[in-house]
Amino acid sequence: MGTKSFIRELKKNKIRVTTDGEDEEISCVLISYDNQLTYEKISDTCRLLSTNKVDYLATNPDYVCPIEFGYVPDCGAICEMLNHAIKRMPHFIGKPEPDMVELAISRNNYRKEETLVVGDRLYTDMLCGHNAKVETAMVLTGEAMKEEAECCPYGPDYLMQSVASLHKKWLEEII
Repeated sequence: MGTKSFIRELKKNKIRVTTDGEDEEISCVLISYDNQLTYEKISDTCRLLSTNKVDYLATNPDYVCPIEFGYVPDCGAICEMLNHAIKRMPHFIGKPEPDMVELAISRNNYRKEETLVVGDRLYTDMLCGHNAKVETAMVLTGEAMKEEAECCPYGPDYLMQSVASLHKKWLEEII
């Protein structure tokens, strides 16, 4: 379940993809943000997860996705909706799990002390950095508010108004 561009990206990376719920070779259901979601996709996914023993993964637990007028449901909200029907939650492979940070560190020959996770959500971005044991910077241009960040047990190490202000601060530190 995902957008056409997400499915193209999977195929480009040699991952076999089908949207045919009757395909007997399906071994995994993968959910992502889907702004092309239909009731047919929901129904097919529920049938597949209810009647077959398949792995169940999702890209991220984000509840909302920011758009020009506010927010729309994101992957986490879609998974919560499915959970009400099938009584099963996926394993999230993206944030807040530390795997992506650890992979980025190892592939780029950095140390954890040289790593900063930047994001605008507490329950995904900041928790990912916390889980990976690296520093975090939250920008206040997304979902989370300053008051929430200040009282969160895994709140950011740095709190910035925007990515531009973070960049300016970074330049001041290195010059």
